[in-house]
Amino acid sequence: MKTVSWGVERVDNAMVPILARIKELQAELAELPEDPGQELAANAVARWQAAVANGDVLTQRTMVKRTVPKLTLDKPRRRNDYSAERIMWHGVPARAEAGRAGRIMCTGPSTRWLGVSVG
Repeated sequence: MKTVSWGVERVDNAMVPILARIKELQAELAELPEDPGQELAANAVARWQAAVANGDVLTQRTMVKRTVPKLTLDKPRRRNDYSAERIMWHGVPARAEAGRAGRIMCTGPSTRWLGVSVG
């Protein structure tokens, strides 16, 4: 019986700092906004709108590339081809890579692709 009580005391003593940290984390969690995703989305929309208002194409391009990292544009099929069909949101399909060698290009300096409204 003495061994059992000694083990229980030992475990209880070891749990004291762990339980204290759990209480601290629960207090921090209670202070967080209820829906942080909504706040993050609002901040992203505000940043996008500020970039559009300031003509900051680099910030717009960075935001698009972060959101859709595999975004790829097919080369234009005709002069001034700004068609949406050129956009490959998930990159080039593996089976199509062989047939499209030399036809794929990344987003370039054109601002025409960044005329997207958010919100």
